[in-house]
Amino acid sequence: MGVAAVLLTAALAYILPVHLGFRALFPEPSPIIEPLGNAVRQAVTPSDIVFSPDFEIPTDPPHLLALAGKRVYYAPSLAAIAADVSRYPTSEYNVVLLFLRPLDASWGRELSGAQGVMISGLLLYRFDAKTFARLAQQAVPRPEEPPMPARSGEYRWDVEGFFRLFPRVPTP
Repeated sequence: MGVAAVLLTAALAYILPVHLGFRALFPEPSPIIEPLGNAVRQAVTPSDIVFSPDFEIPTDPPHLLALAGKRVYYAPSLAAIAADVSRYPTSEYNVVLLFLRPLDASWGRELSGAQGVMISGLLLYRFDAKTFARLAQQAVPRPEEPPMPARSGEYRWDVEGFFRLFPRVPTP
């Protein structure tokens, strides 16, 4: 009986700190993740390369990616998207732009003449590769915008109304 008590105490001494720190390593997902992930899943197809100036779906943490089934890349401008998709050698893809809010003036100028569609609360623009290449030729590079924050953290609305991934605050 003495050996069993020692083993139980040793197991608890090991497991208790790990269990108490579980929520620090794996926080509850933000309540916005499920509706946003489902909206993206309904709006895109497997042949789409998806960009948004309003949010990003990174690979880590995987919560939103698992729901959406598709990665969404952050794109501050049409010129940035054009530089990114130029690495794809085939034209077997569509470029999709997703917006969570109405277009600002610069996006409105770049997408003038294109027709967006509201799907599940997202404003969606879909272009085949050739149409996007023609549109991208007219894109004017904007001043460099800061990249999305670190790819490990928590999703929340920032002060400007963007849905972003913020780095986790280290726990002391």
